Amino acid sequence: MGSSVKRFLTKFAPEMTLLAGLVAIHLLMNATTNDFEWFRSVLDNQTLGEFLVSRYQTWSSRLIIEAALVTITHALLVWHVLDIAMCLLLFVSIRSIVSPSDQHRSYMSWIILLLMACYPIMDMSSAGWVATTMNYSWPLALGMFSMATMVRYMRAHDDSPTVRKTQAPSKPIIALSLTSALVAANVEQSALLLFGFTLVFVAYSRWNRLPLGVLLAHLAISLIGIVFILLCPGNANRNTTEAQTWWPNNHNFKIPADYADFSMADKTYLGISTTLDRYLFLSNAFMCVFAITLALLILRQRPIGKRGGLQAAIAIVVCVPFMARFLLGALSPLLPDRLVAIMNYAGYDVSILRVTLIAGQIALCALILAELYWVYGRTLQFLTTVVILLAGFMSRVIMGFSPTLFASQGRTFIFADFCLMCVTAMLLHTLTKRNSRTERIVILVILGGFAAATLIPSVVDLIAPAI
Repeated sequence: MGSSVKRFLTKFAPEMTLLAGLVAIHLLMNATTNDFEWFRSVLDNQTLGEFLVSRYQTWSSRLIIEAALVTITHALLVWHVLDIAMCLLLFVSIRSIVSPSDQHRSYMSWIILLLMACYPIMDMSSAGWVATTMNYSWPLALGMFSMATMVRYMRAHDDSPTVRKTQAPSKPIIALSLTSALVAANVEQSALLLFGFTLVFVAYSRWNRLPLGVLLAHLAISLIGIVFILLCPGNANRNTTEAQTWWPNNHNFKIPADYADFSMADKTYLGISTTLDRYLFLSNAFMCVFAITLALLILRQRPIGKRGGLQAAIAIVVCVPFMARFLLGALSPLLPDRLVAIMNYAGYDVSILRVTLIAGQIALCALILAELYWVYGRTLQFLTTVVILLAGFMSRVIMGFSPTLFASQGRTFIFADFCLMCVTAMLLHTLTKRNSRTERIVILVILGGFAAATLIPSVVDLIAPAI
């Protein structure tokens, strides 16, 4: 009996650790802040049907999300339980995609757990814990579950020697996946991500003559979600209202600019530049881990020589700006205000400084793509990592078409963050196969350091209101 319990705890230690951490966070948080009371009182003077009709016509196409939201605010314990379940689902889905049943599964579980700990959890409280998680992390988790199901379905039918065979998902799992896709497709960013990835899955399966039925069903759901979003009159009305309420005007521009005057090119520029800043200018634990992992892979596989030495040097140099910026971010309370202002520069006028910054960011992107190519060569893995990174990037770029681009703060980056996290986990899985036990432990320690550096300040912010 004792040995059975020990084996169980050893096998599921990462899941149990994640569960304990999530329970602790939920015990510490105040879930009734920001938009909570508004959504809770919505049905005081109207029926659910009346509310949804009004929202569709005047404000939002997220009818599935908001129907659940106005209901669950009256059963807060249910939200706590479901939010923990969604985080666990996200963890399991990522692991299923990155590390299907193999000898490294337990180790990769710890890797994924520590990567998830690098996410700044306070981003999910910016509009209140309940409203923000149900609009962002829940669709992400459900969309990731759908993608994991589709990947599992393709692996079960793919006879390629480079693909690890898995058991095909059962009919109940496929039904749950389709239902999850329906909810995920109710949110703009996750709908586009789900559609894009499913389209790639369909193309791959068509090329390799794999069954398409399950994939086409997911594709249809995501496409219907996108069409519903585009046709909803409330979304256009909301943009007009929020442009007057939330657009910063001269906060990010020296010359006052009205959002209504922005062209499609202007909005695309805003989406690209703000997204590049998040990952290639501001402090970001994910980018540090990503850059270090790439460097370790290149150092591990390249022989010392003229070409290998150059590639190794480039990989190390690429790590420097990310590490330096992360360290400066941690030390910002001790730095001069003028330096902190430069570090947090957020001006988006077309200026010499902004053009220079974008040029440097584009150069970094080119070097990162070169590193990925050096690691994987002309393989499906290289193409997969590039597609995931590009999809995550585009999921945030579309926020340039919303006047809440700045007001939404960090929460709109969650889809891009987890795409980057998935690619980092894939790289670490590749590195794990080539490392000794000691090297794996060192990687866990490094990753744990970044997780702690991100998680501890978040926990301090979480408990600060209660002190």
